[in-house]
Amino acid sequence: MSDGAQWGGEIYQCLVASHNPFAAYCVMKRGCIEMEAERKSKQSWFRPNNKYANRLFGSAVDTIGKENSVVISYAYLKAKRTVLNYDAVSCVIAHGVDADRVEEFRAFVASQRGMVFAQAEEITAEDWELSSVNIDYRNAGLFRRRHIVLAIDKKRDCIVGAGLAYRGPLGLNFSFIENRLDLIVDSDLDRKMRADVARALLDASFQYYSDFELDWIPLVVDHALVDDFGHECLYLRDYNQLIWITGGFKGFSVHLDKFYKKVLTRWASKPECGNVGV
Repeated sequence: MSDGAQWGGEIYQCLVASHNPFAAYCVMKRGCIEMEAERKSKQSWFRPNNKYANRLFGSAVDTIGKENSVVISYAYLKAKRTVLNYDAVSCVIAHGVDADRVEEFRAFVASQRGMVFAQAEEITAEDWELSSVNIDYRNAGLFRRRHIVLAIDKKRDCIVGAGLAYRGPLGLNFSFIENRLDLIVDSDLDRKMRADVARALLDASFQYYSDFELDWIPLVVDHALVDDFGHECLYLRDYNQLIWITGGFKGFSVHLDKFYKKVLTRWASKPECGNVGV
């Protein structure tokens, strides 16, 4: 994400240090020191069944605090990129965010995912499509975009769902999270309407992946939505997103120190490790 000419957030991607936790610690600790003055948020995506990652990132909120951090659990699906021409019964689809729905959109996302998510993903800002980020990427011959799709309740004329269609160069991350489609559906809807909204958003979002290299789209949804799709979506795994914002930067640094204190002490005691100064 960005803020004008400066980047607003960063994501740890594929941080691997085989048999060397000291290297991983050094990279993340250095990031804490150098990025605090420039960033507004940080993220880490991890699989909850990865015991090491889950212990490290899954427990961070306990130290950082819920006001400045959150762990969101998703179901990660493989959505076949096939236009269904789905005819929704309960909602109408709108592409983009009209001026008269800006505050409603912000409030909807915050109510479903929390304010930490809304801030980190810059839902509270106004550059919905990440145009300023895209300019920076284009300078390097790349691109970065986000498209917003809304589901509007036909009867109540209010937002009941949103699709955040992220697009970026294929291959920056093995999980393709830079190209994920994130569907947010009102958790208070009954199951029939919830499924109708989810399928309508999915179908409407396909147009933003017309030039995607794969024949499927990385889809992340709340676990309650998994059974609301048909055969066009295949469940792959659970995925968690740890987010911490400016007020939690110091807390995350403290968390790293606490977590790695015992890990590095045990690791450094092994003969093959030598003296690493821990």
